[in-house]
Order: sequence, then structure tokens, then C-alpha cells
Amino acid sequence: MNSGRMMNNTGEMRLQKFLSSCGVASRRGAEDLIVSGRIKVNGVVVDTLGAKVTGNEIIEFDGKRLSVYAKKYIVINKPEGYLCTRKDTHGRKDVFELLGDMDDPSIFHVGRLDMDSCGLLILTNDGDFANTLIHPSTSINKGYLVECDIPVSIRLTNAFASGLEVGDVHYKALRCELMEDESFVLVELKEGKKREIREVFKSFSYRILKLERIFIGGMELKSLHLKSGEFKLFSKEEITKLIYNGGQNGCSS
Repeated sequence: MNSGRMMNNTGEMRLQKFLSSCGVASRRGAEDLIVSGRIKVNGVVVDTLGAKVTGNEIIEFDGKRLSVYAKKYIVINKPEGYLCTRKDTHGRKDVFELLGDMDDPSIFHVGRLDMDSCGLLILTNDGDFANTLIHPSTSINKGYLVECDIPVSIRLTNAFASGLEVGDVHYKALRCELMEDESFVLVELKEGKKREIREVFKSFSYRILKLERIFIGGMELKSLHLKSGEFKLFSKEEITKLIYNGGQNGCSS
């Protein structure tokens, strides 16, 4: 088993760190699980702190065997100023820093939000799950709330919804609607191209003050009650149900 950077020089790590890396709980929460007698190592209950493991043992939580890189499904409210990358040569912040003990090198982002954008972002280490979400034949609609410096004209919303050329690229939104405050626009995309919304608004000479992803399929940011920078861990069944059966998409003005 590859447990990467969590091992010390002797090849061991604290049991609570192993548990947090599996997505069972935060490190503090993992300590509570140990003390409550819910963890077994090689068939023996470990209920005191300080135990160390290599990851080669049979480690169980409530009878279920764990592995360091168990599948994880994370939804984060990405703040502005964070990159969707693990490789940045300029020392800028990345979204994985926000995960703390929940992070491991196997986790990646599904799709991306640029550094100046915020809102819903899915992180996982399940490649099949990620491919299902982003594959053109099954990709999920995503919604964005755009705030501009001045009221937006219906000319832009009609053009984006009908389809338009910016340079050599064709852009078309599934939905582009003015909100009651006309400096806000709701945009829904199927397959978002790189910086699509920013390029379209720039072509009409609007300056975007905030670009926030507010839903992915049926999963809505407002329903998750995540503050900026916060995240939640889900099972595959839970996140799939949210995305495909989360309810009607939209945004109240």
C-alpha cells in the first residue's frame, strides 16, 4: 500500500492520521473513534491513542476494512484566489490546501474553476465517477451567477443563449437570464469551454466583479450551507443522488 507523505522514516504513522486519510473523520474525530473502541487492527480493538501502523495491517472501522486511498467524494465551496492545480511554480494557493488532513495525493478536481472564480467544486480520487460527470455524452449542467459592474443588456443574454462567435470560438449557453437586479446574470452551461463566461462578457465590454458556480446538476450551493472555503465529505451514493436528484435548478432574484 502506498501511503506516500504520511509515513515517517520508520514506515509508520499514527493510527488517527491513517483514519483521517481514509476519509473516515478529521484527525480529532478519528481520535474519538479510537477511544470509543470502534477501530480494530488485525482483529484487536485499539481504544487508546498513540498506536502506530504501517498501512499493511487489516484496519477496520465498525467492521469495514479501510485503505489509505479509499474513494473520497468531496464538495467544496472554492474561494476566490485559489488555483485548481497541484503544480504551481509561483507558490500560489491551491484548493487542496483547504482540505487539511483530508487531503491525499490521489485527490483531483473534477472540472475546474479559474483562480478568480468561486463556488461549487467536486474533488475525488474516483476516476470512473469523474469521467461520468465530464464526459460529453453524460456531462452535467452547471449554473453560474455572474455579477457585473453595471446592469447587463438583454442583447448579451439573447446572444449568449442563441450562440455567438468570439474570435474563432463559438459559445452558447443553455440558459442566460437577467436577474431582478440587472447587474446579475444567471448562466447555465452544458460543456463549459475555457473562460467561456469571461470571454463572452468581455466581448460586450462588461467587467465581471464575481463569478460563482451555484449548482452542478441538482446539487445547489445554497442547500449545502457551505461557507467560503468549507467542504463536505459524501459517499458515492450521497453525492450521486444530490447531482442527479437534488431538485430543480435555479436562483431566486
